[in-house]
This record gives sequence, structure tokens and C-alpha cells, in this order.
Amino acid sequence: MQMARRRRLRFKPAACAAAAAALLVAAGGEAAAAGKGKVASERLDQSPAAVRSYWTPERMRAAESVEPPASAGAGTVEPSAQAAAIPPDQETNPALDTSYPQRLHGRLFVVLGGIRASCSATVVDSRDRDLIVTAAHCLVIPGEASGGRGIVFADSVLFVPGYRDGAAPLGTYAGTEMATPAAAAQSGDVAFDFGAVKLATGSASGAPVQDALGARGIAFNRSVRSYRNDSFEIYGYPAVPKPDYDGERPIVCYSKFQGFERFSGAPMIAPCHQQQGSSGGGWVRDGRVESVVSHGSCAVPSTACTLISGSYFGEAEFKAYRKLGGISKAKSKKLKRCKKKFGGKGKGSSKKLQRCRAGVQRFGADVR
Repeated sequence: MQMARRRRLRFKPAACAAAAAALLVAAGGEAAAAGKGKVASERLDQSPAAVRSYWTPERMRAAESVEPPASAGAGTVEPSAQAAAIPPDQETNPALDTSYPQRLHGRLFVVLGGIRASCSATVVDSRDRDLIVTAAHCLVIPGEASGGRGIVFADSVLFVPGYRDGAAPLGTYAGTEMATPAAAAQSGDVAFDFGAVKLATGSASGAPVQDALGARGIAFNRSVRSYRNDSFEIYGYPAVPKPDYDGERPIVCYSKFQGFERFSGAPMIAPCHQQQGSSGGGWVRDGRVESVVSHGSCAVPSTACTLISGSYFGEAEFKAYRKLGGISKAKSKKLKRCKKKFGGKGKGSSKKLQRCRAGVQRFGADVR
């Protein structure tokens, strides 16, 4: 995503099942899992009070919804003209905004390249109990797209759980540190479109976000086969298509896994109409976030794009999560045992290592 260039959102709409099937690739997730790049991170020097003061209700409402990165062969989706959520998307129940688990999803506000912008994010389980996950393109302008400025991280980062129509019923949480896979920060590689944000204590609770609200679980390094016949709940704050969406209301899709993108290894789901603003929204299965909204992945330009790509949570994504205090010492020891036992070059060792790591890199929900 290149905010500085103000590029329009480009989705690759899916016109039919045959077009979607052409993008499926059996080894997609494993290809992404193999990308073990370094982590790019940034500490924020602004005080939580200053960040909260900056994001007035007026600035929140005026924030531009972040555009997903354009993927290969993308077309532009024109707005449709319907009312409320576009089926099968649904607006979440306002009466449950402060209830678990709906309250774990929220709107993320950032200043990126001098532009006030917004995305979606989700509270996930972590050792330090203060972590949300989103998309990398919500947090950083890649070094290769910054006009010579190098990697440009966002500032004035603020998470608002349960946000709806300008309201912050559970208070606000200012970001203190961010991390993404280096491939995302350096080149904007959509195969690694994952970001994590460490949060200060809440304005209303005075406690870490997980202590106050609970958390979704999270899982990394899933095997390709394990995706078969999966369904996900996709949460986000889409501002497009208009006039149906305005970024002010949380929307959920109940969508099925459709395969992996050939060029990126990203998992795909359909049907779902969420577009910009939903970037970074959590894909939930069995109480765990297993991907986040990244970009459109449709084959033929159309006004009926319903195929959306996420980010495969592989080793690079796990490293970003771990960098911000995601795992305990006990989990670290278990991962070392996996490497010691299956880290050799014997037949099938790489798959055995992935299975071992995947078992350790699965974190349960913190139900409140």
C-alpha cells in the first residue's frame, strides 16, 4: 500500500468459480511459511496521552480508510448501490459491542506518511497481554515505495475496541511499538502483509487490553491440508463499497476458504464484500485469528468482487508477533526442542518441523 501516492484501491474481482479455481495452488501456505525474513520494528516516542489527545472524534471520522496493496492483474471495483450491509456481509449487533468476543475487534487509527488513516485490528493472546494484530500496509510505507525516505512507520497509533459511529465505549489504547516482517516493510511484499502493535494501558480501564477485554487466540504455521473445508468469520470496518459502508460500523462475513493465491501463497475466502478500511481485520476460526484482511484476489474486473486474500501466518509473521512479547519462556523452550528434533536434513524433516512448530505456535482464546 502506498499512501503517499494516494492510489485507488485495486481489487481483482471474481466473476465465477472457475476463475477463482485458477488461482488455487496446493503448496501456497507452505511457500509462504518458508519465508523466514527478519523483523522490522519501530518504537513510538509519543506519550499515550498525546496520542489520545490528537485523535479527536472529528479526526477519527475524517480519517481515510487505508487502501489494500494492488495485487498482480488487479481491476478496479466500482461502488454498488445497495443499503446497509451487502449480503452475505452482516453488520454486527450494536448491543454486543462491549461484550466478549465482539469487543475484541476494533478500528485502528494511524498517521501514515502525514495522512490520517484507519484500518481494522483484533486483540490476540500474548505473554505481555497487550497485543493487537493488523495488516503491515496499515503500519508502514515500504522503503521501496517511500520516495527515498526509507521505511516509514506510522505514528499517532490508536486502537479503539468496539468502535461504532464515533463512539469508544471501552476507551482507547495507544500504540507503543510496531513490528512487521522485513519483507513487508522493505518492499511491500503482500505475501507477508502482517503487523503487530504493542499497546499502552487503556484510557478507561488503566489495565493492559487483554486484562480488560480478554483476547482471541492466534495460530501460526498451519499446514495446507488443514485449511480444507474451513470457514472463517471476517471482521472489519469497510468504507467501500459506497454507499453501503462508511468505515464507522463493524461488519462481519461468514466465508469459506477458497484456496491459496498462486503468486503470494495467501489464503483466500469468499464470499465477502469488505474493501478498504477492512484491511487488518481478523479472520477467526475456532476462536483464533488465523489471518488478517490483506487485498482483493479476484480474476476478472466486476462490481461483484467477493474473493478476498489474507496473510498466511508463517514463520516471518510469528517472529513479528514474538518480537513484541508474544510468547512465554516455556513456549520458547518447546520451539527449541522442535528444531533440535526435526531441524535436520533428513527425508520429511521440514514438514515434521513445521508440524511440531505449529503445535507450539497455537495460542488459545482468553475468554472473559
